[in-house]
Amino acid sequence: CEHFKTFMDKIIKNKGYLIVNNDDETLMSLVKDYSPPSTIAYGIKNDAPIMAKNIKHLKTGVSYSLFIDGKKEGQVNLSVQGIHNVYNSLAAISIGLCENASLDLCIEGLNQFTGTKRRLQLIGQRDNVTIYDDYAHHPTEIALTLDGIKKSLKKPVTCIFQPHRYTRTQHLCSEFAEALTIADTIIVTEIFASNDPKIEGVSGKNIVDLIKKNSEKNAVFIEKKSNVPPYIVDELNKHTIIVTMGAGDIHTVGKEIIKRLQFIASSTKEKSEANLINDDH
Repeated sequence: CEHFKTFMDKIIKNKGYLIVNNDDETLMSLVKDYSPPSTIAYGIKNDAPIMAKNIKHLKTGVSYSLFIDGKKEGQVNLSVQGIHNVYNSLAAISIGLCENASLDLCIEGLNQFTGTKRRLQLIGQRDNVTIYDDYAHHPTEIALTLDGIKKSLKKPVTCIFQPHRYTRTQHLCSEFAEALTIADTIIVTEIFASNDPKIEGVSGKNIVDLIKKNSEKNAVFIEKKSNVPPYIVDELNKHTIIVTMGAGDIHTVGKEIIKRLQFIASSTKEKSEANLINDDH
């Protein structure tokens, strides 16, 4: 908190402004000594000058009515899922208004935004299976992303999670387990170390054990990520959403699953055509 306070002081001294989420109690307590126009608050739950209301989670993303100083000023239709992206868009609008940008242009830009690489990025679709990839590697990010997918797409979600760093997994194991239970099926691989020294007794399996202990969710530990595609293709519910998640190289798994599904579909088609020829003769 002290670091944030120092950072805020420097911004104000340099005639800048603070864009603050009014729904975050910690942030609001830090900015209580500052006042408008140096602070601009936005929010969803608590009253703020810039607000999102009438939020709707759709298959195509999230839409909401934009209110500024209590007056409806427009409709925002985001092509990305998750309540966190509503907050992000409100922050973007707040910055735009501080810089005297046209509100209409701000809304137009948000409505045209289709997301960034490795942030719920669509990898592919096959046979009613849709695969996304997301960089989330912190419990809060994981929970928000999975919650957004569930609310918008309203289908069973399989999350393939690759923990990032031994130290983070050790300290946040219970938080990871809780966040991942938002998914319907959870697969956890071994930790992507990223130059982090191995810690004896710390493993992705610890997360799975906690999920099984505290919930009835289907959770599986698969140590090597290369073993995930054949497993998931065999066990797959054909009407599901798959999300590969983590800051490591787990994104390669989604592409491999698509390849396997395409191969199976191609082989099935060839067999069907061969049987049809045989039947004709």
